[in-house]
Amino acid sequence: MSGTAAGAMSRDEMVVLLGLVASHDRRVDTSEAAVTAWRHALAGYSLGECQAAVIARAHTRPDTLTPANLKRDIDTARRTKATRETVRRNQLDAEQNARNVVTIHRGMAKVRAAMGWSAEPGATTKTKENH
Repeated sequence: MSGTAAGAMSRDEMVVLLGLVASHDRRVDTSEAAVTAWRHALAGYSLGECQAAVIARAHTRPDTLTPANLKRDIDTARRTKATRETVRRNQLDAEQNARNVVTIHRGMAKVRAAMGWSAEPGATTKTKENH
């Protein structure tokens, strides 16, 4: 994350962000007080995340470029990303589990063959001793 301690963007980063916001909504206050207020409101969010949220929102709703809306959009994007990562991780786990089962069965078949046991679990082969 860029910025200073506690995840706050630097003043210069916030000036860049407010410039981007103002390029989509000329009504946005870009005064020093606004820079400070937006920095405080968006603490914990990176410049890149905020820029992406501004660009996404500006194409459809430029009049709603506020810190609260940007935070909501970023939080939604973070949750979506986390969900995608969890689903993918679960898919990889399931694929690995399936490979493990195949490997286990292959190993069990080799042991059964080496011991002269039937391929059916629980079944025994007939030998002269069993007659």
